[in-house]
Amino acid sequence: MENIQAVLFDLDGLIVDSENLAVQVWTKLCQEQGFELREEMYRVGVGKGFPHFLATLSSFFGSGFDVEKVRERRPLIWEEFLSTQGLPRKTGFDTLLHFLEQNNYRRAIATSTERPLVERRFRASGVDPSRFHAVVTGDEVPRVKPAPDLYLRAAELVGVPPENCLALEDSDVGAQAANAAGVGVIVIP
Repeated sequence: MENIQAVLFDLDGLIVDSENLAVQVWTKLCQEQGFELREEMYRVGVGKGFPHFLATLSSFFGSGFDVEKVRERRPLIWEEFLSTQGLPRKTGFDTLLHFLEQNNYRRAIATSTERPLVERRFRASGVDPSRFHAVVTGDEVPRVKPAPDLYLRAAELVGVPPENCLALEDSDVGAQAANAAGVGVIVIP
């Protein structure tokens, strides 16, 4: 890691263990409309941002799927689950973050999730965003993963060229985004 000056983190599934909770939220949103969320639907939609996920579910369920109702209910259901279940940090995250701080690496989060939900995740998990030099969210860039926009913006905000950044990801979509940005990537499934 001698030429790496910054580490750019994904959030969901990498810093916080939100994947199981996300499945519960989406399952409830679908059930409220009389639909069943199947695993293959979730896998096709996940990781590319909220609009993509809505479009995926609409294509599976058809015109009877009320997208506006989902937009309205989603933050409320997330809040309900976060307040009752909390959100654990992934094993090893705290140790790694401490190491990066002690060794003066620049740090950023690059996530397709929108800012209001990211802030809720910080509160529910106890992740302190002030320990990062930047947090870039999906509603702050033109395109989310697999496009490179999030990683390019994070590198810009931490003041490090993409080729001197390392992305930590848990998904193929995120790895594609980092590669497209010219950022080295380690995938931690």
